[in-house]
Amino acid sequence: MKQLFFYLTFWFIAGQGLIAQTIVRQDPLIKEMVSEVSRDSIEGYIHSLVSFHTRQNLSSQDQPGYGIGAAWKYLYDRFRSNIKQSGGRLSVEYVDYTVGGNGARIPHQVSLKNVVATLRGTD
Repeated sequence: MKQLFFYLTFWFIAGQGLIAQTIVRQDPLIKEMVSEVSRDSIEGYIHSLVSFHTRQNLSSQDQPGYGIGAAWKYLYDRFRSNIKQSGGRLSVEYVDYTVGGNGARIPHQVSLKNVVATLRGTD
């Protein structure tokens, strides 16, 4: 009986690996897009963002080359530089919002913004 239990358990566990295999079909378009991402370009973007010294919410919003405002402008301009290549499908905008005040972590209200890039599909 113990041997039967052992063999049944063994075949049950061993068989799981055989039926659990899933064939993944890679989308050639996605594969092409991923292959176009280069380590050098990502490092370049990171170095550019680091050059603003800080992107903290309370940092400068209007000092050229420094703080969160310079980072917003860099990202906005970077996205906008791709509009022509997108065939006009890419749009870029600032979305303003306010944080802080009323006992929040940031003691006074601060106006911030997100840079939002939207690439419309072709279908």
